[in-house]
Amino acid sequence: MNYWIDIPPGFSAVAETPDGKGGVTNSPSGDGILKIWAVYLGGSNFKQVVLATLASDRAAGWSITSQETSPTSLAWTGVNKRRSFAERAIHHCGNAVAFYRLEFDRNATSSYAPIISHLDESLDNGSCW
Repeated sequence: MNYWIDIPPGFSAVAETPDGKGGVTNSPSGDGILKIWAVYLGGSNFKQVVLATLASDRAAGWSITSQETSPTSLAWTGVNKRRSFAERAIHHCGNAVAFYRLEFDRNATSSYAPIISHLDESLDNGSCW
């Protein structure tokens, strides 16, 4: 699976997740957490996988505040009492989905807006062979 994303300046080095399917990095202030991962679709399709992720966010108590869809990507944002997040999923080469999720203090939303825009622009699925 080939995908990449630009890590925002000042964020910590990316640490691999225990399952080996992604990475985690923190903002310089420590209030922002960027998670990056990918999954294979298996018997599901792209839409099923991302809608299940959205449902999981709702079940965890997040209010979804925006959602943008295209045939090959889905982006959404959410809030709870103290935190906000931005998440994007892109369909990758027919059988995989790459994700990023940036979670941060709710009162810092405006300072994270340019970081989210850059993450959205930089998340790329590379070349499919």
